[in-house]
Amino acid sequence: MQLKGLEAQSDAETKAMLLGVVRHFQTLFDVPNVLGVYARMSAIYRKLSETHTIMTTLKDHLALGMSSQPGLL
Repeated sequence: MQLKGLEAQSDAETKAMLLGVVRHFQTLFDVPNVLGVYARMSAIYRKLSETHTIMTTLKDHLALGMSSQPGLL
């Protein structure tokens, strides 16, 4: 699988970029080692899904349009 814009990069450059992204994720979300990255990603995704569901429910109960901005809540 090739990512858009990375076709001209070597495997070493692509791996270095990926490593940089993973390290940045670890820093942002306080993940001490690489083994915890997937678990933290899952936790973040789960929390985001819960938040989206809550926002949708609130919009419905308050009779706001689904396109209304979150700041209205």
